[in-house]
Amino acid sequence: MLKTTTETTMVRPVNFILLLMPGFSLLSLGGFLDKLRFSGEPESFDKQNYCHWHLTTLKGEPVTASCGVRITPEISLQELDLTPVNCDYLLIFGGCAPARVMAEAPHYIPLIRRYSRRKITMVSVDNAAFLFAAAGVTGKKMVVHWRHVHEFRELFPAIPLDTHCHVLRDDKVTCCPGGSATIELAAVLLERKLTHLQAIKGLSDMLVSGFPSPGEIDWSRSELNAYPQEVINAIVLMRQHIADRLAAEDIAGKAGISRRHLDRLFLRHVGKSVAISYRDMKLALARWLLENTALPLERVARDSGFSDSGQLSRLFSRQAGMSPGQWRAGIRESHRRM
Repeated sequence: MLKTTTETTMVRPVNFILLLMPGFSLLSLGGFLDKLRFSGEPESFDKQNYCHWHLTTLKGEPVTASCGVRITPEISLQELDLTPVNCDYLLIFGGCAPARVMAEAPHYIPLIRRYSRRKITMVSVDNAAFLFAAAGVTGKKMVVHWRHVHEFRELFPAIPLDTHCHVLRDDKVTCCPGGSATIELAAVLLERKLTHLQAIKGLSDMLVSGFPSPGEIDWSRSELNAYPQEVINAIVLMRQHIADRLAAEDIAGKAGISRRHLDRLFLRHVGKSVAISYRDMKLALARWLLENTALPLERVARDSGFSDSGQLSRLFSRQAGMSPGQWRAGIRESHRRM
């Protein structure tokens, strides 16, 4: 029976149902569950006070991951009468092979359509995107792992793909390409229901260095979609090389455009040059690391792409009006007062 209350807190827990398909990725599942574990209880990790989860298969049968590990679920999906009240998120962890997922699709499509009609928030992980597309339950765009973009486009040419983001949120379905991106997925889903601090809790413990903040440094997809493709390509390159120190000429060259033309496009659509946009992206990451990790300043500087802590301090102070240390101390003090 799904839990909706706890003995130790009046906060309504977030209920997750995790439906595992044959051949699912153990990395995807493990990363997601460990993030829930860190956010699930304020002081210890052996309780599910803020996050409840159930592993399930269609009929409660054991399921084998792509690596060969076999898992016996605690309950079958048929035993669960899911509603938006007792299920905040239904996640389907798709198998690693699209052909196998499509072969299993007739067993899952009726369920996906039923839960869509019930307004249950559903999440596609890995190749479960193929199931949602086959069921006709998709948003304006979908996300699949980059290895399977070609297969998806062959089967569903009318459905646009976003090939650059880790978590794509939509009114109908949320998508994640799997792998370690499910850690970001968990944080994004939790931030909708809990506090920001609970959502990001444990990321530094999980050694997720440079983990992108759900709301601050990911350049919202709606904003990106309005840009010319050359600008999108350059921003993606900046994100991929955020810990490096590329020159604007290097970014333009990798994007296949001249530096002068790319700067004109950035000034027109972003409001600032390529170099300043790249610097501000690094500073946003540095601010996030200062707030959400205990990393020393030298490490923060290195992970966010500055030559040393001195350069970070100069640029940070110029933008924020205070040093990184003062900013971090102020954030910690405000958190203590919450």
